[in-house]
Amino acid sequence: MTTGRSRLAPGERVLPTDRLRADRQLPVIRTLCAADQPLTAAALHQLTGAPATRCGLVPAFLITTGLVAKAPSQTGYLPTEKGRDIGRAWAEGEPAGLKALREAWKDQWFARTMLRLLGEGPRSREHLVGELSKTSRAPEGRTGQVHVLVDLLVAIGMLLPEGDGMLSCRQGTHGPASVLAHDQPPAGGEVSSGREAGPKSEANGQPTAVPGSARDDLTGQEGLASGVPTTARVPEPRRRQTLQTGDGPAPDLDLLALLLPPVLLADLARLSGEDLMTLHGHLRGLAEITTKLRGRPVA
Repeated sequence: MTTGRSRLAPGERVLPTDRLRADRQLPVIRTLCAADQPLTAAALHQLTGAPATRCGLVPAFLITTGLVAKAPSQTGYLPTEKGRDIGRAWAEGEPAGLKALREAWKDQWFARTMLRLLGEGPRSREHLVGELSKTSRAPEGRTGQVHVLVDLLVAIGMLLPEGDGMLSCRQGTHGPASVLAHDQPPAGGEVSSGREAGPKSEANGQPTAVPGSARDDLTGQEGLASGVPTTARVPEPRRRQTLQTGDGPAPDLDLLALLLPPVLLADLARLSGEDLMTLHGHLRGLAEITTKLRGRPVA
Protein backbone atom coordinates (compact mmCIF):
# COMPACT_ATOMS: atom_id res chain seq x y z
CA MET A 1 0.00 0.00 0.00
CA THR A 2 1.30 3.42 -0.88
CA THR A 3 1.49 6.20 1.65
CA GLY A 4 1.18 9.95 1.32
CA ARG A 5 -0.65 11.83 -1.40
CA SER A 6 -1.00 10.39 -4.87
CA ARG A 7 0.32 12.36 -7.83
CA LEU A 8 -1.47 13.48 -10.95
CA ALA A 9 -0.39 12.66 -14.46
CA PRO A 10 0.95 15.57 -16.56
CA GLY A 11 -1.96 17.78 -17.62
CA GLU A 12 -4.43 16.19 -15.20
CA ARG A 13 -6.46 18.65 -13.17
CA VAL A 14 -6.99 18.60 -9.43
CA LEU A 15 -10.47 17.46 -8.40
CA PRO A 16 -12.27 17.54 -5.05
CA THR A 17 -11.51 14.60 -2.83
CA ASP A 18 -14.04 11.79 -2.85
CA ARG A 19 -13.17 10.78 0.70
CA LEU A 20 -15.71 13.30 1.99
CA ARG A 21 -19.21 13.93 0.63
CA ALA A 22 -19.93 17.29 -0.98
CA ASP A 23 -22.37 18.32 1.76
CA ARG A 24 -19.66 17.71 4.37
CA GLN A 25 -17.03 19.58 2.37
CA LEU A 26 -19.04 22.82 2.40
CA PRO A 27 -18.54 23.44 6.16
CA VAL A 28 -14.80 22.84 5.66
CA ILE A 29 -14.73 25.35 2.79
CA ARG A 30 -16.63 27.89 4.87
CA THR A 31 -14.34 27.41 7.86
CA LEU A 32 -11.19 27.81 5.78
CA CYS A 33 -12.48 30.97 4.09
CA ALA A 34 -13.32 32.50 7.49
CA ALA A 35 -10.00 31.59 9.13
CA ASP A 36 -7.87 34.34 10.63
CA GLN A 37 -5.05 31.97 11.56
CA PRO A 38 -3.57 28.87 9.89
CA LEU A 39 -5.83 25.83 10.16
CA THR A 40 -4.48 22.30 10.16
CA ALA A 41 -6.43 19.12 9.50
CA ALA A 42 -6.74 18.64 13.26
CA ALA A 43 -8.14 22.15 13.67
CA LEU A 44 -10.61 21.62 10.82
CA HIS A 45 -11.76 18.42 12.54
CA GLN A 46 -12.34 20.34 15.76
CA LEU A 47 -14.30 23.09 14.00
CA THR A 48 -16.38 21.04 11.57
CA GLY A 49 -16.61 17.56 13.05
CA ALA A 50 -15.34 15.96 9.84
CA PRO A 51 -12.64 13.31 10.29
CA ALA A 52 -9.20 14.93 10.27
CA THR A 53 -7.85 12.39 7.78
CA ARG A 54 -10.58 13.41 5.31
CA CYS A 55 -11.22 17.12 5.85
CA GLY A 56 -7.45 17.59 5.50
CA LEU A 57 -7.83 16.52 1.85
CA VAL A 58 -10.25 19.34 0.99
CA PRO A 59 -7.71 22.24 0.71
CA ALA A 60 -5.91 20.77 -2.34
CA PHE A 61 -8.85 21.64 -4.62
CA LEU A 62 -9.32 25.02 -2.94
CA ILE A 63 -5.68 25.89 -3.54
CA THR A 64 -6.04 25.30 -7.28
CA THR A 65 -9.21 27.41 -7.39
CA GLY A 66 -7.52 30.29 -5.57
CA LEU A 67 -9.47 30.24 -2.30
CA VAL A 68 -6.78 29.12 0.14
CA ALA A 69 -3.00 28.86 0.29
CA LYS A 70 -0.50 27.12 2.51
CA ALA A 71 0.48 29.17 5.52
CA PRO A 72 3.98 30.70 5.47
CA SER A 73 4.95 28.31 8.23
CA GLN A 74 3.86 25.44 5.92
CA THR A 75 1.68 24.24 8.78
CA GLY A 76 -1.98 24.68 7.98
CA TYR A 77 -3.87 26.79 5.45
CA LEU A 78 -5.00 30.40 5.23
CA PRO A 79 -7.61 31.98 2.95
CA THR A 80 -6.52 34.15 0.06
CA GLU A 81 -8.11 37.57 -0.50
CA LYS A 82 -10.71 35.88 -2.69
CA GLY A 83 -11.32 33.32 0.04
CA ARG A 84 -11.68 36.03 2.69
CA ASP A 85 -14.30 37.75 0.52
CA ILE A 86 -16.28 34.51 0.53
CA GLY A 87 -15.83 34.17 4.29
CA ARG A 88 -17.17 37.70 4.87
CA ALA A 89 -20.15 37.02 2.60
CA TRP A 90 -20.84 33.71 4.36
CA ALA A 91 -20.87 35.54 7.69
CA GLU A 92 -23.92 37.43 6.40
CA GLY A 93 -25.77 34.18 5.76
CA GLU A 94 -25.70 30.94 3.83
CA PRO A 95 -27.28 32.34 0.61
CA ALA A 96 -24.73 35.17 0.44
CA GLY A 97 -21.86 32.75 1.03
CA LEU A 98 -23.00 30.35 -1.68
CA LYS A 99 -23.48 33.22 -4.11
CA ALA A 100 -19.95 34.48 -3.41
CA LEU A 101 -18.57 30.97 -3.96
CA ARG A 102 -20.39 30.74 -7.29
CA GLU A 103 -18.92 34.07 -8.34
CA ALA A 104 -15.44 32.97 -7.32
CA TRP A 105 -15.69 29.74 -9.32
CA LYS A 106 -17.52 31.01 -12.40
CA ASP A 107 -14.31 31.37 -14.44
CA GLN A 108 -12.79 28.04 -13.44
CA TRP A 109 -12.25 25.29 -16.01
CA PHE A 110 -15.19 23.21 -14.72
CA ALA A 111 -17.56 26.19 -14.93
CA ARG A 112 -16.49 26.90 -18.52
CA THR A 113 -16.94 23.24 -19.44
CA MET A 114 -20.34 23.22 -17.75
CA LEU A 115 -21.47 26.33 -19.60
CA ARG A 116 -20.23 25.06 -22.95
CA LEU A 117 -22.14 21.82 -22.45
CA LEU A 118 -25.32 23.23 -20.94
CA GLY A 119 -25.51 26.50 -22.86
CA GLU A 120 -28.22 25.13 -25.16
CA GLY A 121 -30.24 23.27 -22.56
CA PRO A 122 -30.19 20.59 -19.83
CA ARG A 123 -28.08 17.46 -20.20
CA SER A 124 -27.88 14.25 -18.23
CA ARG A 125 -25.60 13.96 -15.23
CA GLU A 126 -23.74 11.08 -16.87
CA HIS A 127 -23.01 13.18 -19.94
CA LEU A 128 -21.76 16.06 -17.80
CA VAL A 129 -19.54 13.76 -15.73
CA GLY A 130 -18.11 12.32 -18.92
CA GLU A 131 -17.27 15.74 -20.33
CA LEU A 132 -15.74 16.95 -17.07
CA SER A 133 -13.68 13.75 -16.92
CA LYS A 134 -12.35 14.42 -20.42
CA THR A 135 -11.54 18.05 -19.68
CA SER A 136 -9.80 17.19 -16.42
CA ARG A 137 -8.10 14.15 -18.00
CA ALA A 138 -9.20 12.17 -14.99
CA PRO A 139 -8.58 8.42 -15.30
CA GLU A 140 -11.39 5.99 -14.66
CA GLY A 141 -10.23 5.55 -11.08
CA ARG A 142 -11.00 9.21 -10.33
CA THR A 143 -14.55 9.25 -11.69
CA GLY A 144 -15.83 9.35 -8.13
CA GLN A 145 -14.07 12.69 -7.67
CA VAL A 146 -15.81 14.06 -10.77
CA HIS A 147 -19.15 13.04 -9.27
CA VAL A 148 -18.23 14.88 -6.06
CA LEU A 149 -17.41 17.96 -8.16
CA VAL A 150 -20.87 17.80 -9.73
CA ASP A 151 -22.40 17.37 -6.25
CA LEU A 152 -20.53 20.46 -5.07
CA LEU A 153 -21.76 22.51 -8.03
CA VAL A 154 -25.33 21.42 -7.28
CA ALA A 155 -24.90 22.16 -3.57
CA ILE A 156 -23.78 25.75 -4.21
CA GLY A 157 -26.41 26.31 -6.90
CA MET A 158 -24.24 26.50 -10.03
CA LEU A 159 -26.00 23.42 -11.36
CA LEU A 160 -29.77 23.04 -11.10
CA PRO A 161 -31.42 19.58 -11.11
CA GLU A 162 -34.38 19.45 -13.49
CA GLY A 163 -36.20 16.65 -11.67
CA ASP A 164 -35.83 14.04 -14.43
CA GLY A 165 -32.16 13.17 -14.11
CA MET A 166 -31.13 16.21 -16.12
CA LEU A 167 -29.00 19.16 -15.00
CA SER A 168 -29.11 22.75 -16.18
CA CYS A 169 -26.90 25.77 -15.62
CA ARG A 170 -27.91 28.66 -13.38
CA GLN A 171 -28.73 31.69 -15.50
CA GLY A 172 -27.00 35.02 -15.05
CA THR A 173 -23.73 33.85 -13.53
CA HIS A 174 -21.72 33.33 -16.70
CA GLY A 175 -20.92 35.10 -19.91
CA PRO A 176 -22.17 34.02 -23.36
CA ALA A 177 -21.39 30.43 -24.24
CA SER A 178 -20.29 31.44 -27.74
CA VAL A 179 -17.18 33.18 -26.47
CA LEU A 180 -15.94 30.16 -24.56
CA ALA A 181 -13.67 27.82 -26.49
CA HIS A 182 -13.19 24.19 -25.55
CA ASP A 183 -11.26 24.24 -22.29
CA GLN A 184 -7.92 22.46 -22.42
CA PRO A 185 -6.11 21.16 -19.34
CA PRO A 186 -2.70 22.68 -18.53
CA ALA A 187 0.34 20.78 -19.70
CA GLY A 188 3.15 19.51 -17.51
CA GLY A 189 3.69 19.38 -13.79
CA GLU A 190 2.46 17.04 -11.11
CA VAL A 191 0.05 18.42 -8.57
CA SER A 192 -1.28 16.85 -5.42
CA SER A 193 -4.74 15.49 -6.14
CA GLY A 194 -6.19 15.65 -2.65
CA ARG A 195 -6.42 11.86 -2.48
CA GLU A 196 -4.25 9.65 -0.34
CA ALA A 197 -4.20 6.15 1.01
CA GLY A 198 -6.61 5.83 3.89
CA PRO A 199 -10.25 5.02 4.68
CA LYS A 200 -12.54 4.00 1.87
CA SER A 201 -14.13 6.89 0.01
CA GLU A 202 -17.41 8.13 1.43
CA ALA A 203 -18.63 8.68 -2.12
CA ASN A 204 -17.59 5.13 -3.19
CA GLY A 205 -17.35 6.43 -6.74
CA GLN A 206 -21.09 6.91 -6.87
CA PRO A 207 -23.02 10.18 -7.27
CA THR A 208 -24.97 11.58 -4.37
CA ALA A 209 -28.65 11.85 -5.24
CA VAL A 210 -29.52 15.51 -5.74
CA PRO A 211 -33.13 15.77 -6.95
CA GLY A 212 -35.25 18.85 -6.59
CA SER A 213 -34.35 22.44 -7.50
CA ALA A 214 -31.36 24.27 -6.06
CA ARG A 215 -32.01 27.74 -4.77
CA ASP A 216 -30.06 30.30 -2.81
CA ASP A 217 -31.68 29.08 0.40
CA LEU A 218 -30.64 25.46 -0.15
CA THR A 219 -30.19 24.76 3.53
CA GLY A 220 -33.79 25.72 4.21
CA GLN A 221 -35.24 22.91 2.15
CA GLU A 222 -36.49 19.80 3.96
CA GLY A 223 -34.13 16.84 3.73
CA LEU A 224 -31.15 18.90 2.57
CA ALA A 225 -27.83 19.40 4.27
CA SER A 226 -25.98 22.30 2.72
CA GLY A 227 -27.81 21.73 -0.54
CA VAL A 228 -27.28 17.97 -0.91
CA PRO A 229 -30.33 15.88 0.02
CA THR A 230 -29.96 12.99 2.40
CA THR A 231 -32.69 10.89 0.79
CA ALA A 232 -33.57 10.17 -2.80
CA ARG A 233 -37.00 10.26 -4.38
CA VAL A 234 -38.57 9.23 -7.66
CA PRO A 235 -38.18 12.20 -10.03
CA GLU A 236 -41.17 13.96 -11.47
CA PRO A 237 -42.33 12.57 -14.84
CA ARG A 238 -41.47 14.72 -17.82
CA ARG A 239 -45.12 14.62 -18.94
CA ARG A 240 -46.19 16.62 -15.88
CA GLN A 241 -43.50 19.20 -16.58
CA THR A 242 -44.53 19.47 -20.21
CA LEU A 243 -48.04 20.50 -19.19
CA GLN A 244 -46.63 23.68 -17.66
CA THR A 245 -46.24 25.47 -20.96
CA GLY A 246 -47.75 28.88 -20.16
CA ASP A 247 -48.90 30.55 -23.38
CA GLY A 248 -49.77 28.54 -26.48
CA PRO A 249 -51.85 25.44 -27.12
CA ALA A 250 -51.90 22.68 -24.54
CA PRO A 251 -49.73 19.64 -25.40
CA ASP A 252 -52.88 17.49 -25.50
CA LEU A 253 -53.94 19.41 -28.64
CA ASP A 254 -50.59 18.88 -30.36
CA LEU A 255 -49.83 15.34 -31.55
CA LEU A 256 -46.11 16.07 -31.97
CA ALA A 257 -45.89 17.37 -28.40
CA LEU A 258 -47.33 14.06 -27.23
CA LEU A 259 -45.15 11.79 -29.37
CA LEU A 260 -41.75 13.49 -29.41
CA PRO A 261 -40.74 13.63 -25.67
CA PRO A 262 -39.12 10.35 -24.60
CA VAL A 263 -40.91 8.14 -22.08
CA LEU A 264 -38.87 8.03 -18.88
CA LEU A 265 -38.64 5.31 -16.26
CA ALA A 266 -40.20 7.80 -13.83
CA ASP A 267 -43.25 7.95 -16.12
CA LEU A 268 -43.60 4.17 -16.27
CA ALA A 269 -43.26 3.87 -12.48
CA ARG A 270 -46.52 5.77 -12.09
CA LEU A 271 -48.55 3.44 -14.33
CA SER A 272 -50.68 0.61 -12.99
CA GLY A 273 -50.12 -2.98 -14.07
CA GLU A 274 -53.17 -2.75 -16.32
CA ASP A 275 -51.85 0.45 -17.90
CA LEU A 276 -48.49 -1.19 -18.56
CA MET A 277 -50.12 -4.18 -20.28
CA THR A 278 -52.23 -1.82 -22.40
CA LEU A 279 -49.14 0.16 -23.34
CA HIS A 280 -47.33 -3.05 -24.28
CA GLY A 281 -50.19 -4.04 -26.57
CA HIS A 282 -50.23 -0.65 -28.26
CA LEU A 283 -46.45 -0.69 -28.78
CA ARG A 284 -46.60 -4.22 -30.19
CA GLY A 285 -49.37 -3.20 -32.57
CA LEU A 286 -47.42 -0.12 -33.65
CA ALA A 287 -44.33 -2.26 -34.27
CA GLU A 288 -46.33 -4.72 -36.40
CA ILE A 289 -47.90 -1.97 -38.51
CA THR A 290 -44.56 -0.19 -38.98
CA THR A 291 -42.88 -3.45 -39.98
CA LYS A 292 -45.61 -4.17 -42.56
CA LEU A 293 -45.21 -0.70 -44.02
CA ARG A 294 -41.51 -1.38 -44.49
CA GLY A 295 -42.18 -4.76 -46.09
CA ARG A 296 -40.51 -6.85 -43.42
CA PRO A 297 -42.16 -9.76 -41.59
CA VAL A 298 -42.71 -9.43 -37.86
CA ALA A 299 -40.21 -11.57 -35.96
